[in-house]
Amino acid sequence: MLHKRIVIPLIESLDEKRAAYFGRVVDQVENDPRTENYPNLPFIVLKETLEALPMYLEPPEMIEVLYEFLDANVHALNKTLYSPEYITDPTVLTEQCSQFMLAVIKVTMATADMESQDIDGRSKYSLSWPIDPHDFPYSED
Repeated sequence: MLHKRIVIPLIESLDEKRAAYFGRVVDQVENDPRTENYPNLPFIVLKETLEALPMYLEPPEMIEVLYEFLDANVHALNKTLYSPEYITDPTVLTEQCSQFMLAVIKVTMATADMESQDIDGRSKYSLSWPIDPHDFPYSED
């Protein structure tokens, strides 16, 4: 619970949908056994990126990307966190954490590309007319 305090004020400032999504992410990170290897880091990285992260991945997928990022960057993140520069300017961590955001976007795009392809590897688009009003999200009286 103590580690969660790093991001709770930020989550509370988000709109309802984003707060609910990232609340689930943070709860799952807190209960993930890998968090013991990086007690504060997952929450610090989320704090730095929360406002700009896309919400297209399911929370378990987001957490996998987070721990892959931490595995690859733990030494560089710790070096920055324990540097005198971080004490005077906490924004120095933002650039490093933006790499996590890019990783989330790459996974999101790869997932979207896979879902848009048919079994034979070609994309399929279809349009039909007349449009059934129940299938179309906009209606005109």
